[in-house]
This record gives sequence, structure tokens and C-alpha cells, in this order.
Amino acid sequence: MESAKIREKVMLFDIIIKNVEIVDGTNGPAYHADLAIKQDRIAKIGNLAGSKAGLVIDGQGQVLSPGFIDVHTHDDTNVIRYPDCLPKISQGVTTVIVGNCGISASPATLQVAPPDPMNLLGKKEDFKYPTFAEYAKAVEAAQPAVNVAALIGHTTLRNNVMDELLREATEDELQSMRSTLSQAMAEGALGLSLVWLTPVRSKRRRVK
Repeated sequence: MESAKIREKVMLFDIIIKNVEIVDGTNGPAYHADLAIKQDRIAKIGNLAGSKAGLVIDGQGQVLSPGFIDVHTHDDTNVIRYPDCLPKISQGVTTVIVGNCGISASPATLQVAPPDPMNLLGKKEDFKYPTFAEYAKAVEAAQPAVNVAALIGHTTLRNNVMDELLREATEDELQSMRSTLSQAMAEGALGLSLVWLTPVRSKRRRVK
């Protein structure tokens, strides 16, 4: 019992990554140090020789930095279907922004196969999130290896209410899109994404 208490006092950290070149994102030069983690938080940076941890990793002089943010992805459904996200984490990406280029997996209600370019995100069965809240819940349940932040695609909003994407939206259709977007943002979406892709002739309107 006494020895267990002693070990608990000595083992200060959960993980120590030693012998690394740290690039900390502050625009300063890289520096050689060790880094300690406790309860999923950086606990200490410096010379940690003599410190104990449940896991000690020798970085062998490699670079240790904050995870990269991939701001332009189409991983909307990939983060659910392939939650290991190996193509991302193998390149140091720990956060992805989805819903780019005017297309998003939610909030979507499809009666037929997704049109171009929405089909870049998957097949009809992959668009099963009529609200952003349902999409966010599915992402949370999948527990992807990366953080996920989402935009709402303009084309997705149009496809929900319009029978022809190349024509100008009516005032009623615009109001429906505004309402859906407002709800999605209230549920945690970052904002709206647009793309100049289709030759739609429309009057200039102020975004409300």
C-alpha cells in the first residue's frame, strides 16, 4: 500500500515526449525540449530528465508541433465512414473543416441521387442528416481521430427546396434556405459556404 502511494507521487505525468524539436506556433524559432502531458493537456515543457510518466516516447530529435488544421476538405461523410482518418493524421492534421465549396452532408433531404457536385461527398444513402444536429450527433458517435468543424453548403440548401438548381430561387425558396441555415448555425455550424459554379442568373440581394 505504501509503495503504491510512493509510485503515485513519483509518476507525475501520463505521457512524456522527450528529445524533440518543438515548433509551438508562436512564430518563434524551434527549440529542443521535452514535453509532458497529463489528463490530455500539456502540463510542462522543458528539460524533464528524471521526471516519470506512464508512457515515455523518445522523439529522436524529430519535430513536435500543434496539429494542423485542414481548412479545405470534403470529408463530411468520411469522418463518419472512416473515423480512423489515417490520410489526415498521418500528415499531422488534427482538425478538418467540412462543408466547403457549397456542398455539405447536412442539412440534406434527398429524394434521388445527389446531383453534381454533391455526389463528391457520397451516395444518396450517405445524405441522411436532415438537420445539422443529427449530423453532429453522428460525428460524435463515430469518434473520428480528428476534430470536425462544419460549414453549410449553399448547393445543399438549394437542392433541399428547388427542383432545378440552375434557375433563380423564388422568394419563398430563399426564405426556406435562410431558415434552414439559421437553424444549422444555432445547432453549431460555422457558417455558409459558396462556390461560383453554376451559371445562375439572379438579382443582387443582400444576404440577411
